[in-house]
Amino acid sequence: PPSPPPPPHVLHHRRHHSNTAAPPPPSNRSSSGRQHLLSPLPNSVRMTAKAVWVCPPSAFGVVERNVYRSNMPGRQTFPYLRQLKLKTALILSPEMPLKEVQEFFDDTGVTLIHLGLEHWRPTLGWKPVSEELMKESLELVLNPQTHPVIVICTSGKNQTSALVGCLRRLQRWSMTAILGEYRMFAGASPRLAIEQFIELFDTDLVNLPPKRPDWMMVD
Repeated sequence: PPSPPPPPHVLHHRRHHSNTAAPPPPSNRSSSGRQHLLSPLPNSVRMTAKAVWVCPPSAFGVVERNVYRSNMPGRQTFPYLRQLKLKTALILSPEMPLKEVQEFFDDTGVTLIHLGLEHWRPTLGWKPVSEELMKESLELVLNPQTHPVIVICTSGKNQTSALVGCLRRLQRWSMTAILGEYRMFAGASPRLAIEQFIELFDTDLVNLPPKRPDWMMVD
């Protein structure tokens, strides 16, 4: 048998909604007609950009204006180093950098000076670096014509820390402050030999250039 018709109030409810227009979609514009800044852009003006991950080397630090320190960089750090507009890269460890590192410095016009290999010798004894290496490295770092310069060793903690510590002595920092900076970069594995080298290095060996950086104005 046919089902009974619905009650009158149900018919009225259906007719009411069938005659009501669907609500308009939410507008991206305010009452003044301007598009909200946080609303999605129309497909016709949306732009896509490739994200670039920029990160410094793990042992990177700023020594002074236009003087930086670092462990041996890798490919993932090249975009960051490119922003520094380096002029000189000074490598203090004897190990050869990877070919991609050499090519990066060559492509960006950076002069690569590998003093660690030039001055390495197996008779250093307890010393982490030789006096000749430290003297020549400091004279290069103190020469504004090499700036911006980055000082590099394999770990960023050994030869580089020795150079920075000797530079601080030239700047007449206290040994407490020098060793505090060194241990901050050395982390859980500071080396007594590096601390002794910093303390005993003869700073009179260094020939200060006639034109020095403004952060090295020492009589």
